[in-house]
Amino acid sequence: MRKYEFWTECTRTYVERGQEILTIVAMLSGESVFVNPPAKREKAVAAQNKFYSTAGDHITLLNIYRNYNNVAQKKIWCQDNFLNSRNLQYASKVRTQLSELCERYKVPMSTCGQDTEPVRKCLITGLFMNVAELQREKKYVTVSPVSTFNCTT
Repeated sequence: MRKYEFWTECTRTYVERGQEILTIVAMLSGESVFVNPPAKREKAVAAQNKFYSTAGDHITLLNIYRNYNNVAQKKIWCQDNFLNSRNLQYASKVRTQLSELCERYKVPMSTCGQDTEPVRKCLITGLFMNVAELQREKKYVTVSPVSTFNCTT
């Protein structure tokens, strides 16, 4: 496959999952949306687990945004779920700006609904250079190209 064909294929993949990718990018563009008060740690974890996805953090953020976007009383909902209302508002504004840019440049957008497999495939297509594996020595080794860095957790 020639380089041009590869990038055309990647671009098509991103556009087909545009709505979800816009949301994930917007959620990652600001500070964390999670609120974890030490005194209510267990309650916060229980509330936030409603959005947890075994498919990964990106899908968890997508779940949070979708739920946030579907409620009327956003501040109260955020308090009940130990989420930062200000940071979710920021993500919503960023998403709106990204969506307007896509409209301006006539980028066709679609959604894959509740099926997150295409979104995960899209993410791994774009982020394959960041894939790393945690080794026994508490070091991450990236899959391609091989490089090593220390685990900070």
